Amino acid sequence: MPFRLSAASRTDGACMLRAMTAAADSAAPGPLDGVRVIDLADERAELAGRVLADLGAEVIRVEPPGGAPSRRRPPFEDGREQDPDGSLYWAS
Repeated sequence: MPFRLSAASRTDGACMLRAMTAAADSAAPGPLDGVRVIDLADERAELAGRVLADLGAEVIRVEPPGGAPSRRRPPFEDGREQDPDGSLYWAS
């Protein structure tokens, strides 16, 4: 099940909010379909939010200003080295 970060992200004060959900084209809802999760994890636990989203939960990730450090982790999509959404760290 591919992972998708919503296009609607916004900055609120000292944090960024990003909604993460599993791809909508899956045949059946996941076991956590309808569950909403607030993800406050740091780098050591950020994979947990992705796993919950892959299982069908809507995950709202709260990041520090400028985004999570993993957004600046290589490899990057060609030409998007300075773009915080250009990291292929979460590509599946």
